[in-house]
Amino acid sequence: MKNEIKPLTGVRGVAACAVMLYHISHIPPFHSFNFFFVSKGYLCVDLFFVLSGFVMALVYSKTFQNNWTRRDYRNFLFNRIARVFPLHLIMVLFFGLRVLGMSSPIDFLSNIFMLQGWGFGAKSIVGNSWSVSTEIFAYLVFPFLIAFAFSRFFAVQVLSSVVLLLCIAASSLGAKGPLDLTMTDNVLPLIRCVAGFSLGLIAYRFSHNQFAIRWFSNNISVLGSMLLVIGLMIIPKSDVAVVISFSLLILSLYYNSRVASIVFGNRIVHHLGVVSYSLYLWHPFFRDLAGRASLIAENHGITGFNWLFALGAIVFSWLASWLSYVSIEVPGRRALNWYKAQINDPAHQWIPRFAGRKTD
Repeated sequence: MKNEIKPLTGVRGVAACAVMLYHISHIPPFHSFNFFFVSKGYLCVDLFFVLSGFVMALVYSKTFQNNWTRRDYRNFLFNRIARVFPLHLIMVLFFGLRVLGMSSPIDFLSNIFMLQGWGFGAKSIVGNSWSVSTEIFAYLVFPFLIAFAFSRFFAVQVLSSVVLLLCIAASSLGAKGPLDLTMTDNVLPLIRCVAGFSLGLIAYRFSHNQFAIRWFSNNISVLGSMLLVIGLMIIPKSDVAVVISFSLLILSLYYNSRVASIVFGNRIVHHLGVVSYSLYLWHPFFRDLAGRASLIAENHGITGFNWLFALGAIVFSWLASWLSYVSIEVPGRRALNWYKAQINDPAHQWIPRFAGRKTD
């Protein structure tokens, strides 16, 4: 595995924060915070999809470009499950207690096995987990997607991904914008994920192209791609163009230029990227608490402090995310990787090393 590229980790943290702010602005006391960038925060879920495709290609492309085996595929899936499942399971159990009696056994089982975003109609017990569920599907078909991306027919994959995103945008089913689809009773969110994921694969394919290296491996390309993303977000109904621009942003961050390192690889942003998965799943809980606390305060004549409650939601979401990462994500990943080692080596002659190693 390549050494960690900190700007790619950092941009995940920026995406998680944008989604958090977007969701906080949904609560009535915090509607006034729904300004320009926050109102397009739902698109940062697509940034997750594109980034995930890029990083999966970065880490696993060599394995699946050649004659991969069932063991390669099994190990790949196990690694991905080890990354997302421990925290997901805890969150389903935690949120499940809140909606006890409101979810059917089918909903609960679908969430446990991360199938709630596949269009079967199961409700997401952890509201944001629908997107994690769709990524599980992308992992399942990853060998075929990456084979297509690295074939001479890659242009078909690019065109198909863009057309699918355009069809989703034209469906008028988006909640706050053309691509803001989170329902679990149809496959459009699943298609949204696979399309973004595929664009990430294609972006990585061209990361070693001399043209890409020449034009994207410098400070100007990072600034230019950032301005492009922001500029497109200003334009109404430009969601698909924004998702495409995410590919260019991630490609420019991959080369780890000085500007990329300063903006997305600094200690704070990088830390947010490290805990981004926990932040993504935990923040709705603290958003709801902050909203209720704000309403209670208003009912008692205490007004003008909505910003303080919103800030509290952000701070406590971060604290919970950091603790969750340290106490659930990392130990859970280590435990499952240890179990995988025992499966791959029944003689127990290989002892996995975890200290100091970072995985996506």
